[in-house]
Amino acid sequence: MNSGISRQGLAILALAPIILTLRRLYIRSLARRTLKILNHEEKVLVLGASSGIGESIAKLYAQRGARVCVVGRRSDKIEKVTAECKALGGGNRDNKILGVVADFADVSDMVNLRETLQK
Repeated sequence: MNSGISRQGLAILALAPIILTLRRLYIRSLARRTLKILNHEEKVLVLGASSGIGESIAKLYAQRGARVCVVGRRSDKIEKVTAECKALGGGNRDNKILGVVADFADVSDMVNLRETLQK
C-alpha cells in the first residue's frame, strides 16, 4: 500500500523535531555566552578565607585574575592569604586583592566591610 510519502520523507519528518530542538538550544547558548563576565572583571567576596575551602577559593579566583576580597577573623592568616593571592595574580594585581579582618557575628564589622568595599 502506497500512501504517497516515501521512506526518505518519513525520515525527514521524524528528524525535524530533533533538529528544531538542537537549533533552539544552540540559540539559547549563544545568548548565555554574551552574559558571562570575563575572568579579569569578576569581583569576588570570600568569607572565611583565612583557611580551608575559603582560602582555596580565594587563591583560585586570584589566579584567574579576578578582584578578590578575602574576609576572616584572624588577621595573621588574612595577611598571609592576601599575600599569596597577590603572588598568584601576578605583579600587577596589588590593587585587586583586598584583605579585611572581620567577624560576621559583629554588626559593626559588617558595616565597616561594606564601607571598605564601596571605596
